[in-house]
Amino acid sequence: MPTQRETELYFEARNRALERVVSGKDFLSDVERGIAHGIRAADILEIGDAPLAPETNYGFAFVCGVLAKLEAVKGKSYEASWMKRGDESIFANIQRKYDILDARFHGNNVGESRVTNLADLAVYCVKEICRQAQLNPDEVKSWLEEVRKLS
Repeated sequence: MPTQRETELYFEARNRALERVVSGKDFLSDVERGIAHGIRAADILEIGDAPLAPETNYGFAFVCGVLAKLEAVKGKSYEASWMKRGDESIFANIQRKYDILDARFHGNNVGESRVTNLADLAVYCVKEICRQAQLNPDEVKSWLEEVRKLS
């Protein structure tokens, strides 16, 4: 059962979602600014003034910027080991991160933080989308068409 604070945050996010800009110059500006700030924040360890709220273009883009920096640094040192065994590797990594998160959400607070594991899981998912663009370009084109039809 959600706490009172979680319920309040949900209603705030729902209201932002209803007002969210999904195309045009304002959308592009929010996303560009968020990604740039996220990349810089990963270097200077400062979030800045803009709120990182769910259901905002800026918040989502900011996290994507931080993830881009995270992936660049870890990806370089890991030398693409996540691809070494094909599907077996990526899904093992995704399952491992999911299992760690499941344990943390159920009270086991040993190891890396929730945010660290969520970030790693997100990076693996994005990496797999990029790998699928190479393996199954028609499927990714079809996905892009689905996204285009949404707006």
